[in-house]
Amino acid sequence: MEAINATIGQAIARRDAVAYIRRNLEFHRTLYLRAQAPAMLALTETVWLQLGPTMRALYGRLNRTELPQHHRLIVAALKAGDEPGLRLAVRADVTQGLRLLAG
Repeated sequence: MEAINATIGQAIARRDAVAYIRRNLEFHRTLYLRAQAPAMLALTETVWLQLGPTMRALYGRLNRTELPQHHRLIVAALKAGDEPGLRLAVRADVTQGLRLLAG
């Protein structure tokens, strides 16, 4: 997860929206596979497929300069074995992403 997050950081530094979106999907795919959460994986992949062009346009407006805060919280919760903290961090990350897409 840390390695994937690092590649997200590299995509941000290069301002490479396509790589950012792909690595973000990889981050969530890996997380949900490890959690054995096939419903979350299917939902995530469906959303990414349907909203990819919108996500690309949105990324251009965000002007990201650092890793998503919730990804750092997810990785920290995984390291600490903090299941409640992990749930909160994942929920916050997904909710924030949906708010950005809806806004």
